[in-house]
Amino acid sequence: MNQLEPSELIRLIKITLDKSHVDYEGMIKTMGQTKTCKDRISQKVFPLKEHVRALVLSLLSSQRPWTTIAARSDDIHCIFHEFDITSLLKTPPDEIIVAIRKKKCGNMAIKKQISTLSYNINIFKEIEKKCGSIDSFIGCHKDAFAVAQVLSIAGSEFKLKQVGIPLAMEYLKNVGVNTIKPDVHLQRILSRNRLGYIADKPTARKVFDVASELAGRIDAECSCVYLDNLLWLFCAKGYGEICGATPKCSCCELTKHCNYPHEHQGAVL
Repeated sequence: MNQLEPSELIRLIKITLDKSHVDYEGMIKTMGQTKTCKDRISQKVFPLKEHVRALVLSLLSSQRPWTTIAARSDDIHCIFHEFDITSLLKTPPDEIIVAIRKKKCGNMAIKKQISTLSYNINIFKEIEKKCGSIDSFIGCHKDAFAVAQVLSIAGSEFKLKQVGIPLAMEYLKNVGVNTIKPDVHLQRILSRNRLGYIADKPTARKVFDVASELAGRIDAECSCVYLDNLLWLFCAKGYGEICGATPKCSCCELTKHCNYPHEHQGAVL
């Protein structure tokens, strides 16, 4: 099956989301990553507290729908003392964990995530000490994936606890790095079982390379982040929910270009 050109992929996704009454442009604006990307392009300096905030939000996104986290944004900022580093480091982890669970913003790993937060903050401080700033550290690598590897691979000098490649990439997007998160949604939709952009196993590296290449062919500002956000909204529970584990092929404009309905008779109603 021929692969769609990126512009046509975007067009058909938007048509599908419009039909499903999903305000994707408003949602992408609210998510804030495209704006943060523009801020970085404009040479904004991101202080330590913004990197900590970005990391916390990426951790909270792990293995759970994002809708509740988004709705509790003000509460989360309050629980984490507006990400004031001194106050945060003085707060017992159990106090934060209880508050997060009370707001129903936790996940299966929340205890480990919060218990290791002070360790991760100290890793950020070590990066600042060695590289001058975290922004400088990010900028000295060849691409975002290389940064994510340093932050997530066991044995790395700056390994963050409870962070793998996808969460490292989400953290980077949260501080304005124009990249994509190779999560389950992008792995699935780009795979040979769906749109066929990746012929074999969709590893994080392959998803990053393919999505970045597609985004590079889109005539849009902050194209990697924008494509990432749009694909995520198209797939994620609580948002578009079109191309999930069990896709809604009957309302999708991509069915003629997708392998799923051809391999699963009756998928298109």
